Amino acid sequence: MATIEQIKQRYKVLIKTYHPDLYDGDKTYANEKTKEITQAYKILVKPETRNNYDILLYDEYLEANTN
Repeated sequence: MATIEQIKQRYKVLIKTYHPDLYDGDKTYANEKTKEITQAYKILVKPETRNNYDILLYDEYLEANTN
């Protein structure tokens, strides 16, 4: 599992990569990608929201694999 510091470092790299002002490709794509990255960061950087996310993923995994 990634540490909070690793998440913060990766967030900075991804934001610089997809920032609409710096991205060479489609600006609409870059804008949407930046929103996704920021949303994920907000969830993963806080231990309580990250725990809830992990529980949700585990529940989805169980549902998909119990049949």
